[in-house]
Amino acid sequence: DFDRYQQWLHDNGLSSSWIKRISGVLTAGAYITTDLDDNQITAFNPGAMAYEADLPVFDGNQGPALVLLAPGNKNDMLALAGRSRANQVPFLFDPGQSLNIWQGEELREAVAGACCFISNEYELSLFLKMTGWTLDRLYHEVEVIVTTQGPEGCILDLHGEKNLVPAAPVRQVCDPTGAGDAFRGGLLKGLALGLDWLSCCQMGSVAAAFAVEHYGTQEHRFDWSDFRGRFEKSFGPLQLAEDLQLASGNS
Repeated sequence: DFDRYQQWLHDNGLSSSWIKRISGVLTAGAYITTDLDDNQITAFNPGAMAYEADLPVFDGNQGPALVLLAPGNKNDMLALAGRSRANQVPFLFDPGQSLNIWQGEELREAVAGACCFISNEYELSLFLKMTGWTLDRLYHEVEVIVTTQGPEGCILDLHGEKNLVPAAPVRQVCDPTGAGDAFRGGLLKGLALGLDWLSCCQMGSVAAAFAVEHYGTQEHRFDWSDFRGRFEKSFGPLQLAEDLQLASGNS
């Protein structure tokens, strides 16, 4: 059943070369029911995700510069965490709704050395309970903790120095589904641009705002000009390295 989505990826300029197909098995599917108060119930079929992909991500001369360990096959997630550490590649650990399939020891192994642990409040609480760790203990393993809070924004926790990053204003709330993934996309873009963690979280908030204004998880569109303009209306000037270079060259 992957053909239609593969065509969608192709039509939107996205490569499917790192997607492993399993014949005779349905694609993993999440079926989410959202009420008028934005409460959600999710039914999930792992389908092909039950099979390890074991993709050669770190083979060759050009491996990834940054890794997001988002919910997927648990063995793949553990392996990628280990390979990221071995190759000194920064990675974010984002177990999300996969937490119920983990054991505490596995979680402690996977998160070790992550540059960031990202989750919502419930998932952070569950992670600490499952690992037997305190928040102070988690500080020893990760650089930062980002805790999303829906319409309230997120908490950026730098080893006890907590900053509330507000949600970016939205024109209208149509569907919150997919906002968390959009937030992560904006945050990752900020990291790729070499921004500080606060600016990265603000970029995540702006990306999430675009998502909730549309029904469906991947129906929103924007270009860099749209994004930057909205960022600066919400949070002020976005200072990029290229801007500093241009300013230096013009001075």
